[in-house]
Amino acid sequence: MKMLGKTALTIFVISLVLTGLCSGGWAQSMQVGDQTNDFMTLMDVFIARPAGIVATAFGTGVWIVSLPFSIPTGNVVTAAETFMHEPFIFTFYREFPDYSR
Repeated sequence: MKMLGKTALTIFVISLVLTGLCSGGWAQSMQVGDQTNDFMTLMDVFIARPAGIVATAFGTGVWIVSLPFSIPTGNVVTAAETFMHEPFIFTFYREFPDYSR
């Protein structure tokens, strides 16, 4: 019976020491802005990127509709950059995952 008590105490002390050594690493990985933030990665994959695809498609339609107004004023390139280029860059060319936006 005494042997079981010493073994349990030894295991308990070892687990306390190991927990103390590992907790610093756990705290560091939970910092805000850390590159391993799974929630932000999921939001980027399932919300931001699909929204960017929709914005690119919608912007292309708006750009086509705005052509009769932008051709006479010479703003076709500016309209194309605003309605199509910026959403396209947001969706397909920024780093993954991007936490800056």
